[in-house]
Amino acid sequence: MLLPGPELIDLCRNGKKEVILIAPFMKCDAVQMAFDAIPRSVTSVKCVTRWKAEEVLAGVSDLEVFDLIKERNGASLHVQPVLHAKYYRADDACLIGSANLTKRGMGWAMPSNLELLVHLEAKLDRLRAFEALVFSTAIEATDELRSEVAHTVQELEDEGNVYIAEETPTDDSTSSIPPEYWLPLCLRPELLFPIFTETQTDRIVGWTLEAGRRDIGALRIPKHLSAVYFRKYVAALLRQSPVVQALNKIAHKPITPAEGREFIAEHVPEDYRAYGNDQHWETMRNWLLHFLSNEYRQPTGSFDLQRGTEIARYSR
Repeated sequence: MLLPGPELIDLCRNGKKEVILIAPFMKCDAVQMAFDAIPRSVTSVKCVTRWKAEEVLAGVSDLEVFDLIKERNGASLHVQPVLHAKYYRADDACLIGSANLTKRGMGWAMPSNLELLVHLEAKLDRLRAFEALVFSTAIEATDELRSEVAHTVQELEDEGNVYIAEETPTDDSTSSIPPEYWLPLCLRPELLFPIFTETQTDRIVGWTLEAGRRDIGALRIPKHLSAVYFRKYVAALLRQSPVVQALNKIAHKPITPAEGREFIAEHVPEDYRAYGNDQHWETMRNWLLHFLSNEYRQPTGSFDLQRGTEIARYSR
């Protein structure tokens, strides 16, 4: 039986310029084995994992991989909160499949998981697009983020929670909406963090509070994030939204409110709209201007929406 581990080691050993390791679960011992195989001449090593507190508590992922990765020059760790793919690349060679970067996943521990990694050329358009999406929606791991996740892990442990399944339960209030049709509900995104932290919620109007809670439930944001990382998490999830990706393709020029209404009608079936198209567009525009303020702007003197850091009026 061909185990994934030796395949990954061979891939890493043959790296010359860049190695990328992407897996939802990463354990220190497995990451160390992969790193030991990467030649020192490789100047860029990028790792991506998802760091869910429940999984760290269960022991299937280690926060300590952050320290291990920091020790190597040119190496970095990123967090993608809804990552599920297992993807390993060294220059133009790539392995994809089911194996996490753990000893059990790679076949380095008994009993090992039954896993598969398949060789593909990294030049394939689909793989290039996947990699670009991962890094455009991932958050760079920092000491602060690690501390926040560790705090949540400790709270879960103190509460006596036990993590069992890989997939966490879906919130009943959002399970009926397919991800490709999800739209934010809270018209005032600046209130989402106070709602998240339950801070002065008595001052927030009833439906705004309920809508914010529904959005937070749909996005499944980890507990105890600071305002900075809360904003980064929401931004990462917005970038991954199929509706936002479709919008991004046409937002090189200003989108008027009328065009925004048409966009909502074209991309989200009526059954999945809680509001009229006007309010859905206004809400989406507000979210993008708030959470992706470095990527979207409102051209001066209008209620239009446009992608770009410096926006001039567009001549139609």
